[in-house]
Amino acid sequence: MYKRLLIITPIYARNQKDDTAVPFIKQFLDFFSQTYPEVNLEIISMRYPFDKGQYHFQNITVHHVGGGFKKRINTIKLLFKTFFMAKKLHKNDAFDGVLSFWYGETMLIGRLLKFFFDLPHFTWLQGQDVKYNNRFMRWFKPNPNYIIASGDLHNAILQKEHKFEASHIAPISLSTKDFPLLNTSARKIDILGVGNLGPIKNYDRFIKLIYEIKHFFPKIKVVIHGEGELKTMLEKQITQLELTNTITLTGMCSNSEVRKSMNNAKVFLHTSRFESGPLVVHEALYSGCKVISTIALSPIKPRNFYFSQNDDELIQFLIEELNKTDVAERVLVNRISDTAKTIYNCFFSCKS
Repeated sequence: MYKRLLIITPIYARNQKDDTAVPFIKQFLDFFSQTYPEVNLEIISMRYPFDKGQYHFQNITVHHVGGGFKKRINTIKLLFKTFFMAKKLHKNDAFDGVLSFWYGETMLIGRLLKFFFDLPHFTWLQGQDVKYNNRFMRWFKPNPNYIIASGDLHNAILQKEHKFEASHIAPISLSTKDFPLLNTSARKIDILGVGNLGPIKNYDRFIKLIYEIKHFFPKIKVVIHGEGELKTMLEKQITQLELTNTITLTGMCSNSEVRKSMNNAKVFLHTSRFESGPLVVHEALYSGCKVISTIALSPIKPRNFYFSQNDDELIQFLIEELNKTDVAERVLVNRISDTAKTIYNCFFSCKS
């Protein structure tokens, strides 16, 4: 039976080959469309790419509004443009429901569509939108029955910060089809980091940890993929700690390039201040890396994953894992088919 869903997201891929913009959303929706070919997806990306456009791939059509990350004065105009685009698409061919990524502007569009057209609307929380400082949570009280969390830990934050838990859980998961053949031989990168060079990813702490363990491994090789507003500060820190021959900042890399590096790395170090189950950790585990993180991944610790918020423990984990010579193995934490089924059931197997 022919079905239609509207997906509203702040950011989406510029084209089908683009794998740099929030790769999980694109990978998930590609998998969802292939798993449920009877469901046609119309995706509206509000802010990125910055130019207007449209492209079609199989049973997915992507519309770029081109709002950009401008001042608040332009936000109302962007909301109107997005709503009227969604309204026009619905009038042309009615949707069965609306899925918003993150509890923010996209949620407002979904609520309007629910109000005017009685469309089932779910919001999938995936990051900092669960925190107390999310003004949308305070101004527009969520209905837990229409909220999808990314995991039990995510729900625990919702309970602590907002006094409710989401009725649905769809964890961040991994599409495994585009990974290189697992490298079970020598890996040339000792420690790898991936992510935006901004405050949240906390690379200041990452670099300090490298400084500490270099005393044990003088020839250690460290690579960081990413761009961000703190790049200059981090470069100065690397120079001051005499780590210029140890740490390489590569700048922005495509997702395929990141996976190649993961396939050549022994340890993936993740020092983020806040995450909701980051895709890069899942990618690193599946690529055969040992993952050492300041963020717990789930209530049940997967193989090859080490969590602590204490620097001494993180250093000990790093030393132990770098000294090992065991063969790399893939670890898959969540099945993307289960995540896709949860989203499908929200609209087509449950009354909304």
